[in-house]
Amino acid sequence: MAKVKIIIKKDIYPAYKKLQEYLKELRKSATNNGAWALPNGNEYYEYKLKGETSTNLSANQIHELGLQEVEKIQTKMKKLLKKENFNPEELLKDPRYYYPQSQEARKECLAEYAAILERSRKSFSHLFDIKPQAPVEIKAVPKYEEEDTLSFPYYLEPSIDGSRPGLFFVNLGYLHEIPKFDMETLTIHESEPGHHFQIALQMESDIPVLRKLGIHNAYAEGWALYTERLALEEKFYSSPITEYRHLTYDLLRAVRLVVDTGIHKKKWSRKQAIEYIQKTTGLPKGTVISEVERYFVWPGQACSYKIGQLKILELRQRAKDKLGNKFDIREFHNIILKIGATPLKVLEEVVDEYIQEKLKN
Repeated sequence: MAKVKIIIKKDIYPAYKKLQEYLKELRKSATNNGAWALPNGNEYYEYKLKGETSTNLSANQIHELGLQEVEKIQTKMKKLLKKENFNPEELLKDPRYYYPQSQEARKECLAEYAAILERSRKSFSHLFDIKPQAPVEIKAVPKYEEEDTLSFPYYLEPSIDGSRPGLFFVNLGYLHEIPKFDMETLTIHESEPGHHFQIALQMESDIPVLRKLGIHNAYAEGWALYTERLALEEKFYSSPITEYRHLTYDLLRAVRLVVDTGIHKKKWSRKQAIEYIQKTTGLPKGTVISEVERYFVWPGQACSYKIGQLKILELRQRAKDKLGNKFDIREFHNIILKIGATPLKVLEEVVDEYIQEKLKN
């Protein structure tokens, strides 16, 4: 232990100090411009989009697709509001829909997430005939992470040797920021049948280790977002406001297509991006700023969610149309999950092969 302390003091701390000084110096030349301002910036951004979405869609095509999806989802939201006659902005301001910052509330929040998870297992059991051996556990983020972690929950995959389960982390330091009616769609996305089903099954599958550890954002995030839509189709959301909030999150993923390409291809400013998201989604300004700053430093990644979801939905519809009464949703989900994270082009080829084999029998 003494030797470790010496190494940390002698080597680790000075290295971090040097990095800190370098970043301070680098910050002086930083701008709020997108990838377009870099040398060969347009080519670089197209390269990033291809990698993050695993498609050949151009920035302009993705931008237009985003605008179309925004319009579709907003139409659904307006119909729901007209039918149910509630004001989402008023509900978001109502303290009854938030947990207070107390120890008792922390326990209540975790218990409610656990209850939602258990309900999801029962609600979706008829749609899946495979599931991971590794369980998923719901935990609070460690205290030291509470100040630095974004308010949204996140998922950590099981260890490759099976010694640790999948973990669904909730930041209980931000209870006042996540309304109770967001918890259902977050649980679906991050745990079952979202990220935990896909990633844990990948870790347990008979594929090379590098593929077990690999990630293709459009596939992984597309699957998680697809399961949110699956929950809508299965009428899992327990109230009109929880359904509306699911649509709000789906809208955000569509907005990302518009804003990411807006920043890096169409020369949108930081202010323009923030104003567009706020106006379109109504999300809190703090959340919007975090989103926009992420897009600036991670070109293309935000586009992977919606692109992946739309591809899985497209492939499911193709299988339904071609197979007719031979279509089995459980078999389709098996095909998607068993292959593990893969480029969308490869996923499409696998689904097409499945359709052809099924038609022969």
